[in-house]
Amino acid sequence: MNLGPVGVSINAESYIFRHYDEGVIDWLTCGNEVGHAVLVVGYDTDKDTGKEYFIIKNSWGTKWGENGYAKIWNDQTTFTNGICGILSEGYFPEILKES
Repeated sequence: MNLGPVGVSINAESYIFRHYDEGVIDWLTCGNEVGHAVLVVGYDTDKDTGKEYFIIKNSWGTKWGENGYAKIWNDQTTFTNGICGILSEGYFPEILKES
């Protein structure tokens, strides 16, 4: 099954998220009380650290992050909800085919 972008809720209240400009967000102190929606548009592995991360698109414009995008580490061992709570709430459309 191929999926397009997936909507997720994250914690956008932490300093590290609000002032993100590059790299992979891997701060465990980002928090996991979600309340801000973003799109997960991709997934990759950092060549230097080997960390797998989600690529997200934020709604705060191109001056935030990496032209409006960020990378969030896919850590499923420290927090069940992931870094910034990214694994706590995900939404994707179900596309039904007519029979």
